[in-house]
Amino acid sequence: MTSLRSTPRTPSSFAIPLLALPLSCTGDDGEGEEVADETTSGETSGDGDGDGDGGPCTEPGTTVPGLDPFLPAADDPLPTCAEGWASDAPLADPSWAVALEPAEVTAYYYTYIMPPTVRALPGKQAVVAQGLELQWFDGNGERTASVEHGIAVSTFGGLPRDTVVARDDGHVFVAGVESEDIVIREFLDGEIVGDLDVPTPGETRSIVALHEFSPDEWLLVGNEFDPNEGSEMFFMRVDAQGNTVLRKATGGGYCYYCYSYASIGALDAEANLLFGAPNSLFVVDAENGMVLNNTTLPGLRSVVGSPTGAGFGWASNTFLNSNDATISFINGVAVQQWTQTYERILNGNDGFASIDATPEGGYVVGGSEAIWWDAPQFATSAQPIVIEVDPQGAALWKGRLAIPGDVRSVDVASDGTVAATGLARTGGVDYNDTDDWLWVAVW
Repeated sequence: MTSLRSTPRTPSSFAIPLLALPLSCTGDDGEGEEVADETTSGETSGDGDGDGDGGPCTEPGTTVPGLDPFLPAADDPLPTCAEGWASDAPLADPSWAVALEPAEVTAYYYTYIMPPTVRALPGKQAVVAQGLELQWFDGNGERTASVEHGIAVSTFGGLPRDTVVARDDGHVFVAGVESEDIVIREFLDGEIVGDLDVPTPGETRSIVALHEFSPDEWLLVGNEFDPNEGSEMFFMRVDAQGNTVLRKATGGGYCYYCYSYASIGALDAEANLLFGAPNSLFVVDAENGMVLNNTTLPGLRSVVGSPTGAGFGWASNTFLNSNDATISFINGVAVQQWTQTYERILNGNDGFASIDATPEGGYVVGGSEAIWWDAPQFATSAQPIVIEVDPQGAALWKGRLAIPGDVRSVDVASDGTVAATGLARTGGVDYNDTDDWLWVAVW
């Protein structure tokens, strides 16, 4: 059986928000309830075959005030672009959605390197980490506090890492690297509470994931340069004083996987840890560090452990006739149990970028679906999509925003509140004329 290297450690001490009201949409995606009419429906149009020669289709979605919506290509009803799994799931309107000021984004390069991470809180609240800033939003979408957290959070491929933890009581924790050592910084109500410092023997380059292993322990996953072993991925459990309880590493020669497109670390309810990179993953018993299995997950973009038992839900892109978005579930030893694919009529780049688990053991995925039209309206040819599924992968509902952009992060609170955040690009078809925004929505 494959084993990981164990290393002893020396103990140490320690917008202005723009409210989007609910929208009612009907059609192939399901019927919406009668609600307030202050917002309007945005419909997207495109070619059924994606070749730009006519035959548009439309997808209903919720607009976000302050962001340019996709506009219908015709007044007549048109067929939807989706078919198969999740195409008939009811369309759910967000409780609120906000667009963050352009000054808080500054540039597309900045949002790509420091993408937004969202954490849902009970009562339709949310916390967003982007760049070096945390922002709190109440149940009405009003921003109540913001603070610079000051930690350089690592990212790969424009997707955030799972390095932010939010508790129901409002405490937020962000893990990162300062002066080559790990720090877990605690916040409450827009104020810094304190730091937990975790010294390491080598140069810690990034933290991939932070989990609450128990009420008294944290579990971290990251990559590090060790003078004796070279670059390696590791996981470690530390107590409330920052002392190392258990540490296991992949050993030297793992550098390529340390910096691969989507290195991850997910923990399930049975203390199984899945960490590594898509083409070289370890399933480990986090209680003792024993390796349970090795696996690969092609196209992996995001993964989360089951909150009700053993296993992991994971979101990916597959390459069939076109890029398709998939959600899958593997058990505690990485054996595939089911897969669902969001296949669409359009030959576009559909994909899921983020996944989180619901309290009942289901999952919520977020990403983007490609949109085509006769005359391009924006430089970005995709719109955000969020889908919730039950523990067996059946689609329960979906949320769609009629804006040019994508989902970078989704999260689910203990009461089922779903939050999503991502990038929006408006202003025109030429990249020189575009404006980049962040958006946040809660269901």
